Amino acid sequence: MLIANANLVPAWGNWDEFRRLEALELLPGACIQLRLPAPPVARLRAAGCRFALGTDLNPGSSFTEALPLQMWLACAHFGLSVEEAWLAVTRNAACAAGRPEAGQLVPGAPADLVVWRAGDHLTIPYHYGVNLAAFVVVAGCLKYTCA
Repeated sequence: MLIANANLVPAWGNWDEFRRLEALELLPGACIQLRLPAPPVARLRAAGCRFALGTDLNPGSSFTEALPLQMWLACAHFGLSVEEAWLAVTRNAACAAGRPEAGQLVPGAPADLVVWRAGDHLTIPYHYGVNLAAFVVVAGCLKYTCA
């Protein structure tokens, strides 16, 4: 499993190296809080890079658990499409975390998922600041019913 943080991008001279990565970790909240330049998403995309998206949850750089907020920042400030943001918090994130069986809704995969109160998938990253989760399912069992 090869993962790199987007802050390392300027240090890499060979863009083909990004194809070898399981995913490139994007931490948009930390990037904005620390006033770092946005990663060159278009160039990374063209190099075949896959993105994983996280919150960082670090008091010094991005003290939030709000993954939909990170999805919005990735779309609005980094230029990810909504589809790329969803892949970055599901399939690509699972692969980057060493759990390639997770992050997808297919027979035999762990049934870890969130059911959202939203008309479609576009709502989640663009309606930030509120909890739109209705239910959380872990290993196929209902764990939380959200208010």
